[in-house]
Amino acid sequence: MRRISPKHEVAYLRALAETGNASLAAARAGVSRDWAYKRRLVNPSFAGRCREMLTMAKARLLVRVNRPRSGGWNSDREERFLTALAATGDVEVAAGSAGITLPSAYRHRAVRPAFAARWAEALAAYGPDEDAGWIESAACFFEGETPDEHNAVRVTSVRQVLRMLARSERSGRGDS
Repeated sequence: MRRISPKHEVAYLRALAETGNASLAAARAGVSRDWAYKRRLVNPSFAGRCREMLTMAKARLLVRVNRPRSGGWNSDREERFLTALAATGDVEVAAGSAGITLPSAYRHRAVRPAFAARWAEALAAYGPDEDAGWIESAACFFEGETPDEHNAVRVTSVRQVLRMLARSERSGRGDS
């Protein structure tokens, strides 16, 4: 195990008391989470101080602090998803536009009531005049171009184009 300076150890413990999150504390202190875990295993005194810091954090914090996830849900990703959902009326296409999977979208909706309510609002907002976004995105997809930055829809596959065409035909908005 690499020798960590007392300065880093103190920084880790302070950050643990502030956040209550071992991963975030390790990142703030400039040490690896593995180091902290292994240090707790071999040093009962350090393990006791960690428990004490976690207890302090739990008593002080109303909400647990988490580090941002690079591939997970965040407020920007929610907005991209909901904007694309309002523009397409299609959960699969909206999920692809936000860069998340379809099951992830449904799981997120199940555990976040406010998000679920906004999801319902986005679906209710979809109307016949909203097709321009996915049509532009589909054209850009086939031409290898990037849609306009104001277009929330990002068509990522031929399957998505076919889904949207089928929806348009079923609703009587097709060009036939």
